[in-house]
Amino acid sequence: MTGGAYRIAWFEHVLIWTMFAATHAWLAFANLVVRPGTFADVSGVYRYWFQMAGEGHVVGIDESWVYPLLAWIPIGFAGAAGAGPYGFLWLALVILLNAVAVFMLLRMKNGMTLAFLFICLMFLIGPVAVGRLDTITVAIAVVAICQIWEGRVGLAAVLFTVGAWIKVWPGVLFIALLVVRAKTAWKKILLAGAVVSAAVVTVGLALGSGANVFSFVSQQGARGLQAESVFATPYLWLVPSGAATVDFDDDILTFQVYGPGVDTVAAVATPLLVVAVAAIVLLAYRAVRRGSDQLDVFVLASYALVLAVIVFNKVGSPQFFTWLTPVAILLALRNFRRHTVEILFIAVAAFLTQLVYPWAYGSVLGAEPTGLAIISIRNLIEIMLMIAAVVALMRIRAAGEGPSQPRRARSRTHRARTETAADTVPHRSQTEAAPE
Repeated sequence: MTGGAYRIAWFEHVLIWTMFAATHAWLAFANLVVRPGTFADVSGVYRYWFQMAGEGHVVGIDESWVYPLLAWIPIGFAGAAGAGPYGFLWLALVILLNAVAVFMLLRMKNGMTLAFLFICLMFLIGPVAVGRLDTITVAIAVVAICQIWEGRVGLAAVLFTVGAWIKVWPGVLFIALLVVRAKTAWKKILLAGAVVSAAVVTVGLALGSGANVFSFVSQQGARGLQAESVFATPYLWLVPSGAATVDFDDDILTFQVYGPGVDTVAAVATPLLVVAVAAIVLLAYRAVRRGSDQLDVFVLASYALVLAVIVFNKVGSPQFFTWLTPVAILLALRNFRRHTVEILFIAVAAFLTQLVYPWAYGSVLGAEPTGLAIISIRNLIEIMLMIAAVVALMRIRAAGEGPSQPRRARSRTHRARTETAADTVPHRSQTEAAPE
């Protein structure tokens, strides 16, 4: 937004921050007391890596690692006071970053709605929403989106890149931004990404990482089908008959499915993901070339890309669904009424994700009727949302093109005018925010 921050009444601040405090208090209580096993990634795995680093062995440097190197920032911060209060410091960091995200959302037009949506999705996703690295990147992505609306494209690119070096998925938001601003700000965006990436790689190499600095790429390729992923759902339905099984992988520390052809499915999953991402990027580029509103293209491309990375991902961990929180924010920013149905489906799928993990996880892994129904409906919603996102991106109109106006009816003069306008701000009124 270029016209300054919006103001909301004091009682609205009280309402939002009370909701924020209550939600995070419940999520912390659920992780620490009700279901401490849900917090095992933090209290067990992350803390163990931190303790290993204290003994001189750093994953990502001395051996390959499933995460990019900047994941060490939150992992290391949580251990600032030692291993004892590790979980409490982790939660403090998450609450701080989420508070920054909510503060930024409240400065936006319709900030109450946006902040309410952010907090509700955290609550619906449940304990896992604050117990994984993904939470850190979601807050960063939301802040980056706010920077785009305020015209700070370069800062948004920096934040997306930082997020990608913690958990890869924000990289698709960086790609969407680059495609949309390819004509007017590509140098700034690429420079921001290159500077951050070069700094991370340089530090890693200086510490002796060698090729391990990029090991998160190879680690992803070596994984099988995680039980919660979309690709694994048919195998879960085969478990009751004995045609497939679900077992724990001690190396990856996840439950994976095993059955006929599972290795082939796992092998083609990542190439399919790459193809899906490339196809969506081409659709977004086509829309920009046609003169479509840059803001609309960024929202729909981000929507489609994030869902593609979830649907075609052979991992499919429950925390992946937190990635749709920034997507829901984007849809609400574009036009809440137009995207009410999609946002409601995201909310329903978020709650189903909480049922999948942790509350009905045993039922899911045991392929019991209740567990099969929950995971199948949740994954079906993901597929439906992805299809809806791609169709919306394909059907996006060029700026100024009426609902029934034939595409070929746009004159060359109008096309030139929209391309010129794209060099300043997207086609929005001065009272609305837009990319730089």
